[in-house]
Amino acid sequence: MRAVRLGTILFLALLLGSCSWFPWFHRQDPTRAALAKLTTAFRNEVIANNRLDPIRGKVSLVDARETSPAMQSMTGFPTEAERRALEEWQGLSRYWQRRVNVQLPKTSAWMVPILEASRAASLTLLARLHAGSINYGQFNEQRLELTTRTDETIQTRAQELQEKKGGQSASATVSAFQNALLQQQLVDAQMQPARATLACTRFGNPADCY
Repeated sequence: MRAVRLGTILFLALLLGSCSWFPWFHRQDPTRAALAKLTTAFRNEVIANNRLDPIRGKVSLVDARETSPAMQSMTGFPTEAERRALEEWQGLSRYWQRRVNVQLPKTSAWMVPILEASRAASLTLLARLHAGSINYGQFNEQRLELTTRTDETIQTRAQELQEKKGGQSASATVSAFQNALLQQQLVDAQMQPARATLACTRFGNPADCY
């Protein structure tokens, strides 16, 4: 696979919705068109789902990089209605993330350790917001930082593959990313969410969180 800009590589892989990533494969790659279609469908569902209304304007529902300075400065904690909206957000994000996974070609397998660690960290952040352990501003800032760090790790790893650098140099990039998340207690040693407990929904019905 041609190593190209991968900054939005799995807009749903990061919870919340960390979600904000989509792979820019070669223009003729059918994967690109399929993922673009899923991205549009996800955005449309976010817009149409009125269960998300309590948190609109408080978090960036699709792309973490659209987080505004005002969102990062918020000091409030979720109300009961907003907690239900957060559960709905994660439920629908997970649904669409699974559909995106099906479209990723086997040539993208190198992304899996990065994306899975990032997704686990994202769910930890959401669970902390939901529980009131952090406020909206802290969540938005940390989510944006996680998205940026994940983006940079993918870019570095893609460059290594393009230059045919393997072995220790390649694994060190992923390991450094995973270790940073572990030190921040965003993931556990198995790269799973750190004590994240959340019940999720999609259109008000029970749904998988992770």
